Amino acid sequence: MTSNFLKILMIFFYIGSVASAQNVKIPGWLWYNEKKPSQKKNPPQSIKPKDKESAKTAKDILKERQDAFDESLAKAVLDPTPQNIRHLQLMHAAVYSSSEKFQKMWTAMASMEKPFGNTIQNPRTQEIVEEKREKKRLQKIHSLSKRFGLFFVFSSNCTYCHEFAPLIKEFASDYGFEVMGITPDGQGIKEFPSPKKDNGILKTLNPEGSYPALFLVDPKTNLVIPIARSLLNRSQLEENIMHVLHYVEKNYAH
Repeated sequence: MTSNFLKILMIFFYIGSVASAQNVKIPGWLWYNEKKPSQKKNPPQSIKPKDKESAKTAKDILKERQDAFDESLAKAVLDPTPQNIRHLQLMHAAVYSSSEKFQKMWTAMASMEKPFGNTIQNPRTQEIVEEKREKKRLQKIHSLSKRFGLFFVFSSNCTYCHEFAPLIKEFASDYGFEVMGITPDGQGIKEFPSPKKDNGILKTLNPEGSYPALFLVDPKTNLVIPIARSLLNRSQLEENIMHVLHYVEKNYAH
């Protein structure tokens, strides 16, 4: 629900009470001026103005106040006297105050548990949902590390490989993966000082000679799945791992 709609909805809730509190005399075209009952004769019992008023629905009252506001606006535009402008200003102030109260209450109710509100819109609920999702994701990647290892294919003279290596090392440590470095010439880098020299496997894994590259490997079945063929950041790497995890669960479940 937008702010404009709320203001329109609340535009007439407290107009009468605010105008009265400000001691503004409302002309007869807006509300009927009630006459004081005669002190000599009581009004007949059959006449009950309050009963007539109570018979009105909220919609009826809202419509009357809407008409009153429209009339006040039109009169102020056509005849902008101080009295007419002040009358319209009081109405506008009442509208703003009422719509603000309505918005606050609406927000408060929306943050409550069902059936009063949608808990998904609650910021703390969103945090809890995200925390649970993150915990589940971590558990899944950890479980993947019990079956698979990593091949980090790099070249010692590759600038991107030097940048990617610390992230691979950190990622493998955080999730429990065993990682093996493989290079075409056996030359190491800081994070992988003693890699394995290519024994011919790179012709299959990396025939294009693109570095760096990362592969998920199942040593029991020799299943090899590419994870990255270029420099990635941590979030991209984790996202790729999750895609591979879904693929493994669907096609290679135990």
